[in-house]
Amino acid sequence: NLDGDRAAWPTAEDLIADFRDDCAKTIVETEPFILTTSKRWQSAANDGALATVENGEPKTFDFFFGNTGLVDVFNETAQDWFWQPYVDLFEQGIAGTWGDLGEPEVHPDDALHWLSEAGIQATGDEVHNAFGHAWTKMIYERQVRDYPDVRPMIMMRSGFAGTQRYGIIPWTGDVERSWGGFKPQVELSLSTGILGLGYMHSDLGGFTKGLDGDVADFDQELYLRWLQYGVFQPVYRPHAQEGLPPEPVFKDRETRSIVRDFIKLRYRLLPYIYTLAYENSTTGMPLMRPLFFEDESNIALIDEKEAYLWGDAFLVKPVTDPGLSTVDVPLPAGAWFDYWSGRRFEGGSTVSIPIDLETMPVLVRAGSFIPMVDDVN
Repeated sequence: NLDGDRAAWPTAEDLIADFRDDCAKTIVETEPFILTTSKRWQSAANDGALATVENGEPKTFDFFFGNTGLVDVFNETAQDWFWQPYVDLFEQGIAGTWGDLGEPEVHPDDALHWLSEAGIQATGDEVHNAFGHAWTKMIYERQVRDYPDVRPMIMMRSGFAGTQRYGIIPWTGDVERSWGGFKPQVELSLSTGILGLGYMHSDLGGFTKGLDGDVADFDQELYLRWLQYGVFQPVYRPHAQEGLPPEPVFKDRETRSIVRDFIKLRYRLLPYIYTLAYENSTTGMPLMRPLFFEDESNIALIDEKEAYLWGDAFLVKPVTDPGLSTVDVPLPAGAWFDYWSGRRFEGGSTVSIPIDLETMPVLVRAGSFIPMVDDVN
């Protein structure tokens, strides 16, 4: 329905206002599927908002949520219709938007789209990869037009070449809650960062156990390592399937205690992180930076996909394997200090960093100034 669940929150506007009074801004999730049972279905069908079949009728198909149509985000008429619910949400007081399933996750080949800018019709297969991009472009341009004083905050799961110009905040999708799911997260963020998408991040702790797994399984070490890494990735956002609360408050006392210290560190680092955000906005420099940024002639650094620079001052290597007591970290030239112990290391080689469950390899470049604030509660 592209609105809050009025049965659960009959006065969603009051909820958003209460959050805002407590300095918390609300971001709402939206999806491009309009169910045939939705109160908006008839309006979408009548106003030409949906992808069609040959005779011009809306294309309907079954999806996880039910029988549905798909908003034709390439069609300017459909965009006019789709934007109105966003206007309603902004009037309710939301501060940002989140577009999910925008690949789109289910996209029939015989769904026909009208590409207004080109004046041609195309099939689902022909435009599938650009769907998320067109959706983002629509939201960005119309928000800037209608709400010029609200900084666009657009989370999107999918994009295309050029999507970076709209400053989206992407994430790595429904990642499996396993060491295998965790391990490639740094590489994914580094790769997209140098393509202009500086805010790529992962669902901290992992999203799904997989079709054959038990959603209630809890691996404490995996959870801790993932949330420790989150301090040094662009967006700190635990997220999971139903059945496994991702929030630290629902974990055991030891887990809560360790995670609390890292969350406090994240807050203390906000001035530094805000500086990284400013650099990204003005220059395109990613927040997470490959080590080869230090020396592009060093082939070993070009191949490094697990350690990275967090801004200019920090060098980080998340712990992505269980049961380790030390982690080997490649250091670029110069002097580096262990953030936790203050131990000095000379760069230009790989060093072994001792760790326990409460620490991970975090090094600071000698001579760095890192602005920090007091703990935020």
